[in-house]
Amino acid sequence: MNILLVPSGYLPLVGGVQLNTHALAKSLVARGHRVTVLTSNWRQWSLPIHETLDGIEVFRVPFYVFRGGLKSWLAFCCVFPVTVFATWLHIRRTRADIVNVHFAGANAFYAWLALFGSDVPLVVTFHGGEVINVGDPALVGYTPTERSLMERVIRATLARANAVTAVCQYLLDRAALISPEVVRGSQPIFMGSSQELAMRASDDLALRKLIPNRFVLAVGRLVREKGFDLLVEAFRRIATEDTELELVIVGDGRERTRLEAQVASAGLLPRVTFTGMLKPEDINVFYRQCLMLAVPSRWQEAFPGVILEAFLHNKPVVAAAMGGVPEMVTHEVTGLLVAPEDPQQLAAAIRRLMASPELRLVYGRNGGVFARKTVDWDSISQKYESIYQRVSLDQHERMSMLPKG
Repeated sequence: MNILLVPSGYLPLVGGVQLNTHALAKSLVARGHRVTVLTSNWRQWSLPIHETLDGIEVFRVPFYVFRGGLKSWLAFCCVFPVTVFATWLHIRRTRADIVNVHFAGANAFYAWLALFGSDVPLVVTFHGGEVINVGDPALVGYTPTERSLMERVIRATLARANAVTAVCQYLLDRAALISPEVVRGSQPIFMGSSQELAMRASDDLALRKLIPNRFVLAVGRLVREKGFDLLVEAFRRIATEDTELELVIVGDGRERTRLEAQVASAGLLPRVTFTGMLKPEDINVFYRQCLMLAVPSRWQEAFPGVILEAFLHNKPVVAAAMGGVPEMVTHEVTGLLVAPEDPQQLAAAIRRLMASPELRLVYGRNGGVFARKTVDWDSISQKYESIYQRVSLDQHERMSMLPKG
């Protein structure tokens, strides 16, 4: 089949959508399909319009939608006709049998328009924020104008979609609140991770010397939604009981200064380390040595890749029961789930695992079994292949029933 993947972003930019779409593309190619990627270069003008990555052709066009205000409207009026035509042209040029949108944002808007009047099947894959943020004005990431427009885009895209998938059931449930018909023909397909990459660890001796003997690990962007301030508070409650335990936070972001001030005011400076951004192979060194991973998110995470990465290293996870996390972390099987925004429960869960090496070992091993099944990209791409074949057959049958002439 000729498959056109239309993700919101793609390599060399790094993120869940980018890495997962690339892994899916490679796996589909390995299964004998011709895969082309069409993605955005809006505000990423240094990226080439066309290149080949790992044998996959990648094209970039400026996906952009109106975000409110005069400047945004003028930019949209300039970009809109060019991008619609370019998207339509790529669908025609690649002779796409299937168009699969990943993360339903501006990319979905242009794919929907370019497919108007076409019989090419459309598959929509939700990855997270596009349906999490839309229905909840309390969540950050979109202005009221953007939320309203995004909801309209999602409704229109779902009305055109021949099939819908998501990286967890939670996202399908959220999408059904926006468009109830999404439940028909939809299914969750967990996205994987690179097991090979997860097992690749840095041999940087200077880095290894920075690693504490006993520590809890947290990995992610330092933003309020990730809840690292809750973790620091939980650690403060434990620190006096276990004077050797330390906390390592890997990542960077706009909350770093505030978090460092929180650590200083709590008198925890020597025992909390902020590493900043690290390469994957450097992070793997911390995964290997940590006692557990803490995921204290205060917002609806979809399918956090850091949990899979910890599981691949046979480490237990303590996490807030938000969004799709309970679909990954089974309470008292692969880790412990706690109430969101509750440092006391978070501290209690960490204490419990600290007190029992046996539990850490069992939960970690169970997590490893879950992760190794989940990261099987051949199995994941086979599920997508089955969906593509089904909707293609359904579309062919519908077209054959139309009156001729």
